[in-house]
Amino acid sequence: MPRGKKVTLVQIRINGSLVDAKECTKCNKILPLSEYYNDKANKYGKHGACKVCKNQKNREYKQANKNQINKRRRQYREENKERIRELQRKWKEENKERIRELQRKWKEENKERIRESHRKWREINKECIRKYMIQYRWENAEYLSNYYRLRYEKSKEVQEEKSTQKGSGAKIKA
Repeated sequence: MPRGKKVTLVQIRINGSLVDAKECTKCNKILPLSEYYNDKANKYGKHGACKVCKNQKNREYKQANKNQINKRRRQYREENKERIRELQRKWKEENKERIRELQRKWKEENKERIRESHRKWREINKECIRKYMIQYRWENAEYLSNYYRLRYEKSKEVQEEKSTQKGSGAKIKA
């Protein structure tokens, strides 16, 4: 008993050249073989339905069976956690430069979004930031004291330098 439509190859002219074509089993259009997915089990090594019809059928199936598909995916991820983690780690290692470039590009295109996100975070975490800064100043008092002292001395030197240059009549470029 035959399973479906009998498929025969025909030749059609596209852009002045002859190409092999066949009739789609769903929409009945005659299309070049490049418009069919490969399928070794079928005659001529191509699927019976064209790519457009096959994609439509796949979309309908996914929509009708969304819960079962998600359940199978969750189950697979649960059973293959280590394998997936290892594949992800390997991919990240092999594509470091690509990842870095994509991140740089995203940051460049989303500067305002990042700025706004940081502003919101600081607003939400005001008290935590205040506590952290108090603790930081307490734990690093000696370092900060030295830092500010050196900075003050450096600014004094710069001020003295400017005043001696002004007094000598030399022009200062800003």
